[in-house]
Amino acid sequence: MHSTNFYMRFLDKKDSLPSLLSFVVPNKVIKTSVGRHLIKRRMSAVVETLLITQKPSISAIIFAKKDVSKVPFGEIEKEIIELLKKAF
Repeated sequence: MHSTNFYMRFLDKKDSLPSLLSFVVPNKVIKTSVGRHLIKRRMSAVVETLLITQKPSISAIIFAKKDVSKVPFGEIEKEIIELLKKAF
């Protein structure tokens, strides 16, 4: 599944195990580790609030496509929520 700044690969699990999510921000996208970790923390904050309310069982990897350090948090939140809704 794709959006403007992210794409996601997922495996739908049909059991009651907790969700497994991983976030990838490649070196080609953002050069500094500080910048990559900032984006990963923003992505995990969005997913954390969504999983608290819905608690689906999903395994997914969310990749950053391009320099998302200039994208506002609201846009990151909107795109990730749309990707996860498509996966459910």
